[in-house]
Amino acid sequence: MRGLLLVTTLALVAAAGPSPAQAPAEPFPARLLKVVVAWPAGGFVDVITRAVTEKVSASWGSPIIVESKPGAYGLIGTELVVKSPPDGYTWFVGTLSTPMSSSLYKKPWSAANEFAGVAMIGSSAVIAVVPATLPVNSMKDFVELARKQPGKLDYLNPSIGSASHLNIELIKLKHGINVVSVPYNGQPPGMTDLMSGRLQFGLIAPQVALPHIKSGKLKALAVAFPTRLPELPDVPTLAEAGFPEANVVASYTILVPKQTPRDIVARISAEVGKALADPAVRKRIETAGATVASPSTPEQVDAFLAGETSRWADFFAKNKMSPE
Repeated sequence: MRGLLLVTTLALVAAAGPSPAQAPAEPFPARLLKVVVAWPAGGFVDVITRAVTEKVSASWGSPIIVESKPGAYGLIGTELVVKSPPDGYTWFVGTLSTPMSSSLYKKPWSAANEFAGVAMIGSSAVIAVVPATLPVNSMKDFVELARKQPGKLDYLNPSIGSASHLNIELIKLKHGINVVSVPYNGQPPGMTDLMSGRLQFGLIAPQVALPHIKSGKLKALAVAFPTRLPELPDVPTLAEAGFPEANVVASYTILVPKQTPRDIVARISAEVGKALADPAVRKRIETAGATVASPSTPEQVDAFLAGETSRWADFFAKNKMSPE
């Protein structure tokens, strides 16, 4: 009887299959992946994201959807991913505003503590421009004009915490000028006012500014980027123009929730790296107006995110800029 019971028990265990602890791990990816972009669909960040994800999706044979969640200067999309399961199936495209979220808003978390770095996508410049009718031809001319007319010059502010916003604020702090921020929902809505002279200054993305510079409606004074732009070889960088303090460059990264398993992070990072090495992907990103990043490791992205989070926390505290 005991032998019969033993055989029966073993048969039932075999029929039930392996226990959860013994079950093989689910291959990754085994289902739909989602990439959250905290900015409008069809915009710059959306375009460079799709250049990468479409290549990764084709390589894996697994669908990847790009989900636009704009609002609150990127905070809505950021919080959506912060609250997502750390399983590798929800990615986030970090921008300049990501590491400063906890400094700009009253949040109990910081980006460095909530996200794990995966890979750098690239970075982009902004061009310091003025209306063609403004009687200045250099950044030093503009600053001198602002000194003579305190509070009389307005600048286009497309987003709090953007490179456009922070670089002019750094110049204001350094040189003691009073140029007034006029908020817009992105750069394009303010371009008519800038070209007409209702606004006197803006730091504008190349893909938005270049057509109007070429048409003669705007004058380019300098570029916020480590190097000059090929399209504007005679326009100096802000550092070359005498404003090295204005060194904020918009960077774009792939991030995932912090506790995502490291083997999955490594798998995503390797695949994104392969995509960024593809000439067709690089061309799409460069055509959109970004410079493709050098190959990066998750650890390098983690270090970058931690450094930027600390940098902006110190900046906002030092300049008494309170969170909202």
